Amino acid sequence: MSTIQPVNRPFESHTVRLRPTSAAPRISRKLVRDMCDHSPLPAALVDDAALIVGELVTTSIKQAHTVVDVVISVGDGGVTVRVQDSAAELPMPSRCQQPSTARSLDIVQRLSSSWGHYCAESRREFWALLRAPVPAVPADASELARHVRMSTPARPARTAVPQPH
Repeated sequence: MSTIQPVNRPFESHTVRLRPTSAAPRISRKLVRDMCDHSPLPAALVDDAALIVGELVTTSIKQAHTVVDVVISVGDGGVTVRVQDSAAELPMPSRCQQPSTARSLDIVQRLSSSWGHYCAESRREFWALLRAPVPAVPADASELARHVRMSTPARPARTAVPQPH
């Protein structure tokens, strides 16, 4: 049985500026998939990250009507997506006027490990972090011992050597 060795690869980041067009969400999803292509991240996590970035780009374009900067950071531990625009205020999910905005933020909340938004000067940013699952470690010593026995090759049994009298 082989063991997974962690690779301490630093995050790789890429930023792209997108015009507020209907193609922007598709381009941002492709950026996520391309950056995760050779990573050890699970396909389901990459799919979720692509969906989230598409939703955040769509929300930003609908609200701000300005260019958006999309920042994707990928490492062995997961993916971080950041979408920045020039809107002056943050939407409050409980008070969203547009049902599509509330739906988009609900998707982000459900699929990400953590997410948030903030304003700084004349910029607004939405971000989401998706963490790769950590392999389960047995909860007790007996389970760990069983796992070790199963993964350790069997040793030949020792036989007693008769001693001369």
